[in-house]
Amino acid sequence: MVLLWLTTIFPHARPLACDHPLRDGCESATGSQLMLLYLAFGLMSLGGGGIRSSSLAFGAEQLEKGDGIKSKSESALKSYFSWYYVSVSASSMVAVTLIVYIQDNLGWKVGFGIPAAIMLLSALCFFLASPFYVKSKANTSLLSGLIQVLVASYKNRHIKLSSPQAAEERYHHREGSVRLVPSENLR
Repeated sequence: MVLLWLTTIFPHARPLACDHPLRDGCESATGSQLMLLYLAFGLMSLGGGGIRSSSLAFGAEQLEKGDGIKSKSESALKSYFSWYYVSVSASSMVAVTLIVYIQDNLGWKVGFGIPAAIMLLSALCFFLASPFYVKSKANTSLLSGLIQVLVASYKNRHIKLSSPQAAEERYHHREGSVRLVPSENLR
């Protein structure tokens, strides 16, 4: 977000406006200007993807007490999920209304500066509160698990699969329940 904000602050980071007095027409952005813009978008995508995909689970993990009391824990989780989605929806509405209004009326520098400042403040709050977080220890390495799966799939690439009719012995199902037999389509 800071890189995107910098493209509005420094005149050399963006092409001159089409109505600039030194220009007769519009020129496209240079390669370095485009690279800065693409780098800003790429970093925002990586950061947003990392935060959005893990913040819900991380927050829910903070509510787990480990004392075996289900009713308090479940109601706290339900409340957390509800407030999480309310806050995400409210922040999206603020972003598409208030921030756009600020960008239109006060300019791009202020319009990108405010979200950059808010993100800096939120990151600061996150790291200052870090000693109070519940942090689970990983049992295994993510990379070693991925490598084990790749090695096992490579070793088993020539195994002949039995027909779905033999699935009766392999799949557990309760008596009277409907069981779907695997199809032969993607074998």
